[in-house]
Amino acid sequence: LLRLPLFLEEGIAESQHSPDWLPSTAERYCYFPQVDPMYVSMFTPKADLSIINKFTNMPAEQWPHQYFKRSVAFAKKFESQYRGKKVVCFSHAASIALVAA
Repeated sequence: LLRLPLFLEEGIAESQHSPDWLPSTAERYCYFPQVDPMYVSMFTPKADLSIINKFTNMPAEQWPHQYFKRSVAFAKKFESQYRGKKVVCFSHAASIALVAA
């Protein structure tokens, strides 16, 4: 991957995200050393303790309201930080499409 660092950005996580479900950046670095363990996500989704994700069985953000709010908030931060720069983002199609819109 051109020896570029990879930044794990929670702002483009899938809908109904459970923030503590996936391994941390430091844990992923152990088996995926291209990940930059020093990168701090621009946006960290907040779980609604009253919403339980049926797949993770953990608190998750509310669908669709919190997900859409997160997408809009992240898009604003992303645009201000990376305006005029070339950036590649990978995620599920809906997350990227909403940020791009």
